[in-house]
Amino acid sequence: MFLRIGILLYENSYFLLAIHVLEHALDYFVKYGDKSGEARCYANIGAAYHSLSEYQKAIEYQEKALVIKKEVGDRNGEAICYQDLGNSYHSLSQYAKAIEFHERALVIFKEIGNRSGESACYTNLGLAYHSLSQYAKAIEFYEKALAIFREIGDRGGEAACYTNLGLAYNSLSQYAKAVEYHEKALVIKKDIGDITGTVSSLAAIAISLLRLGKKQEAMSNAIQAREMLAEMQKRTGQKLPLSDIMEQIILELKK
Repeated sequence: MFLRIGILLYENSYFLLAIHVLEHALDYFVKYGDKSGEARCYANIGAAYHSLSEYQKAIEYQEKALVIKKEVGDRNGEAICYQDLGNSYHSLSQYAKAIEFHERALVIFKEIGNRSGESACYTNLGLAYHSLSQYAKAIEFYEKALAIFREIGDRGGEAACYTNLGLAYNSLSQYAKAVEYHEKALVIKKDIGDITGTVSSLAAIAISLLRLGKKQEAMSNAIQAREMLAEMQKRTGQKLPLSDIMEQIILELKK
């Protein structure tokens, strides 16, 4: 019972309270020798610490979960632990270490035929190489992830890949190519009702068009994004982080 409550608290962003409840669950599982429950507690406590940006603490629990997953022969669980560790090391800007763990996860996901896990690894490897400014390598992995997302019909994943490809080409100063991918992402995000994603894509397109010297087209996208943000803010009553970015883009376009 404590495990379910802890997970529910985590899913609703009550991270400290989730840790407290999950520790109670952990005591129970350790006492009664339930290794599966123990591993789930470690993994979820690690996830909560990650969400609190306490990455070293997250790693401590992720490693404990990994030991048990390997011990009981849970290959999928083992791969997920490697993936979690990779994400934590990425957050610590230890990209080489992150790559090492994502590659370990990838090997297992391929072996057991977990295509969704495989695509996530390719995405994470792309992000790590992107952070290392190895954009061509990043693009290689984003394209591998994209192929799988298309294969399994994951429209959100497909859109995220297009966005990542757009950002990579932008970093290579290939702005026309960046616009092409951001526009592909935009179509899907509108299709699936991802309003925040739609605004982000419009902003990304505006930035790339500005760098191409196409101010009028850039302004059109920026204004669309600003109008959508204004509507969202009206509904929520809160100023959204993207608002300031959009205002800066529009000010730049007016120069």
